[in-house]
Amino acid sequence: MQVRQTLRQMLHRGHLGGMLLAILLCGTGLTLFAIWALRGYAIHNAELVARAISYTVEAAVVFDDEAAARETLDSIARHEEIAMVRIRLPDGRLFTRWEHGQSQGDLGIERWFSRRLMPELIRVPVESNGRSIATVELTANGHTLLQFVMGVVLAVVACLLLSLQGAYWLTRHTLSRIMTPLRHLVSVLHRVRVEQDFTPRLPGSEIAELNALNEDVNALLGELERWQQWHEEVQADLRHQATHDPLTGLANRALFEERLTQSLLLCQRQQAPLGLLYIDCNLFKPINDTYGHAAGDAVLVAIAARLRVQLPPSALASRLGGDEFALLLPYFDEVALKQRIRMLHKGMEQPIALPDGQTLLATLSIGHSHCPPWDLDAERLMQQADEEMYRAKQEARAFDDVNEDEVRR
Repeated sequence: MQVRQTLRQMLHRGHLGGMLLAILLCGTGLTLFAIWALRGYAIHNAELVARAISYTVEAAVVFDDEAAARETLDSIARHEEIAMVRIRLPDGRLFTRWEHGQSQGDLGIERWFSRRLMPELIRVPVESNGRSIATVELTANGHTLLQFVMGVVLAVVACLLLSLQGAYWLTRHTLSRIMTPLRHLVSVLHRVRVEQDFTPRLPGSEIAELNALNEDVNALLGELERWQQWHEEVQADLRHQATHDPLTGLANRALFEERLTQSLLLCQRQQAPLGLLYIDCNLFKPINDTYGHAAGDAVLVAIAARLRVQLPPSALASRLGGDEFALLLPYFDEVALKQRIRMLHKGMEQPIALPDGQTLLATLSIGHSHCPPWDLDAERLMQQADEEMYRAKQEARAFDDVNEDEVRR
């Protein structure tokens, strides 16, 4: 599995790496330039010391006084950055020699350093009356140069550590300014993807590019939120159309049967009563034939409105088709159902206004069924209510001829 770096890690490493490279390049360049310049001064100083020695030991060489020459070398070289001085005669014989009294470890380090930065030998002739009588061979020890290089290295390391500390702090501060709006962006987009919530908005950023990005994302979220609202409205409208009667606005048969099954299971689980009313409009066909379909629709709408206003919030009114209605009444026992039937009949005593300005009275045939008994299923409950409604309709037929004549008049 590929391990992916975070943007913070990449920026952090890149920033620190760039700072480290810049410091190393600058430190190395300055150190090399300083060593080169100091080397030139050290060589020039060693040549001056060699010339001074050649002038001073001239008399000792002329008179072959080795002790005086060695004393002269010691008096001059001991105060200078000199590792070794030899005086050779023209035939190559060593006249005298002087070496700096250092520890072997220090001398070894200085010799190693001197061999790489200083000339191996500086030779200056000892002249007398225009004739070379000896040669001064001098080796610089590079002690000061070594101390300088060590000091520079320590200074570069110290500056490097301080710079890294400063770079780390600056990097954290810069990354915080970059990563904070990016974290907000990631959080909002994750919420949009997981929760389908388009309401969050991104705050402004002091970084121009990120601020422009946040504005574009906010605009996109606004468009998505409006699209989601429109989509939900369309879905709600489609659901309403699929589950409600377009004429009366009541629930249709599909929603009624679904809610009946759910309510029956709930009431059986809670051992609570459930009532069901089947309703049919008497003489609806003569009304349709006499006054027209617009009047029939007005009667159906009026019946639906009067049913709706007399129902508790937990009840469901539905139109099953034609002039048949059903009322689902949770927690209604037989006594409450009969009381509700009387209220529904009373509610129909007011005349119904027709589109042409006429009015008429409509009556209802109502059948009921209820649970308990708890072993009833939805189909049996509907069948009992339908049978009761049929019996109520049969009882009302004795008045149908008279009422039909009144309707036709």
